[in-house]
Amino acid sequence: MIDLKNALTFLTDRPSIGMAGGFGSGLLLSVQSFVTDEHALKIAASLGVVFGMLVAALTLILKCIELVEKVHSKIKRKS
Repeated sequence: MIDLKNALTFLTDRPSIGMAGGFGSGLLLSVQSFVTDEHALKIAASLGVVFGMLVAALTLILKCIELVEKVHSKIKRKS
């Protein structure tokens, strides 16, 4: 758990976090009508689900590859 002193030190050493937050809030304010549009929210939610499924599938593939490599290396050690 990060205590308050470490959190303040972290944010002090990285001012880009505050700049990104300020820029992001200003950007959201300027595109507020687009963000509150029902159709845009449905499209964004659909894209989020699709990208989430892609990330999950890629993670599963990478874990399978890692498992195959581990099994292959154990078979080599026994031989």
